[in-house]
Amino acid sequence: MHRNVQNLREAIREMEESMVALDINDFQGSIKQVRNILSTIEQEFGKAVISAESVVISKENEEKTMSRPYNIINTLEFMYKPTKRIDIFEGSYLEFFAEERTEQLMKAMAINQHNEFWKQHRTVNGNVFGSVPTELIKSENVEMLAKFGWHEVNVNILDFGQKVEDERELVRFCNISFPNYILIMEETTKSYLVLEYLI
Repeated sequence: MHRNVQNLREAIREMEESMVALDINDFQGSIKQVRNILSTIEQEFGKAVISAESVVISKENEEKTMSRPYNIINTLEFMYKPTKRIDIFEGSYLEFFAEERTEQLMKAMAINQHNEFWKQHRTVNGNVFGSVPTELIKSENVEMLAKFGWHEVNVNILDFGQKVEDERELVRFCNISFPNYILIMEETTKSYLVLEYLI
């Protein structure tokens, strides 16, 4: 669904270009494309809502279904290293990405802060592969990471608490609900948190 939203933005941009150029054929083609994408998004959204509402995160006496089983407890700024491939699992790209991430963190003198943060949080699942809280590193090191192509992004911290009984269902919920996220377990509290990257 999120990919189709990006396609919709691109189709609208092309429609605007055809309007500026007064090209009626391109304009009509863009209108048709926008309608088709909107129809697809509507169908996918309906399926996602049904799937999300069917996720059972915890049980207390009887099954409890929740469409929003978390609290937003904070929003923090992170430095985020984007991936540059659509299929990040193809070949050895992730291995290359990890090596480059480590090299850049070392050059920016932020590797210790990065490693210490992630030691305290067990990664369960997600689709973000390089990030560190901005508040943990010096401003000059933030600037160096930015030169390497890292971006400053806001990250919502979502607390699911300690009552999660089915980790697989929680992973499914996250895959449906968040386009860019990391699901972690905080080692000190054994609580499940989601870092929702607002990219």
